[in-house]
Amino acid sequence: RIPNGQESLNHDAAEIARLIDEAISLAKGLTRGLIPARLESDGLESGLTELVEHTQRLFPVSCRVDGLESNSGIEANVALHVYRIAQEAIGNALTHGHASRIEVSLRCTRRFCTLEVSDNGQGLPPSKAERVAGIGLHLMRYRTDVLGGRFFLRSRPGKGVMVSIRYP
Repeated sequence: RIPNGQESLNHDAAEIARLIDEAISLAKGLTRGLIPARLESDGLESGLTELVEHTQRLFPVSCRVDGLESNSGIEANVALHVYRIAQEAIGNALTHGHASRIEVSLRCTRRFCTLEVSDNGQGLPPSKAERVAGIGLHLMRYRTDVLGGRFFLRSRPGKGVMVSIRYP
């Protein structure tokens, strides 16, 4: 329903429709609790890369992944918990932090793996950072506990948040 004389808007309208369709597909997948296809078939590194690509495509944010190493030995159950923690941290950075830049990194040694998700958003008020109050933060801490790991949250009001988990 583009008015006459404004046909140049057709491209924008088509792109908006495509993004809405993609957002609906992603939302359906999340509500069904499905394991992302690349996570299941290609491992955690591919799943995190796909998550970052989708985030950058759907939101006005610079989102990048760094330090992914070949971690093919990571069990599927562990990979899903780590993926969901990254997903929640990214969602919080977008929704609550209003971040314009998000960085995800995963590094493993023989003994531990460390996932870090950092952003340049608003940060958390000191009261929330101290008591980890939100349900998403509780879920990230719970998933980390299930992995036998440690959960770290560092917030600098006005400068962003870094969520970090270290697990065996």
